[in-house]
Amino acid sequence: MSGANRRVSAKALSLPTSLHFISPADPRPLGAYAGLATVYAGLFGGGLAAAARNGRELPRSVSAGDIVLYGVATHRLSRLVSREKVARFVRAPFTVVEEEIDCPPAELEEHPR
Repeated sequence: MSGANRRVSAKALSLPTSLHFISPADPRPLGAYAGLATVYAGLFGGGLAAAARNGRELPRSVSAGDIVLYGVATHRLSRLVSREKVARFVRAPFTVVEEEIDCPPAELEEHPR
């Protein structure tokens, strides 16, 4: 059998086959979080598409206040993706939660697999 025809299973690569495979003891509903994030992204994209279809254009200039707002939003988004419990489904295949470490209530302490 040639190397190109061999099938490699997820177990052989030690990849999770589902979001609930990450940790049987993990009480977080990772599938529900992923579903909510997908619905939000779909609605946001639909809103952008509707605005483009109706002929709305982006503003020609950006004010200093908008730049500050974008900076704060970028910081919060990066915190959400890297630390918050609701974004755990994004990090689940790559990290393991450390339960004993003290951290803020909505955040997780993780280390790479």
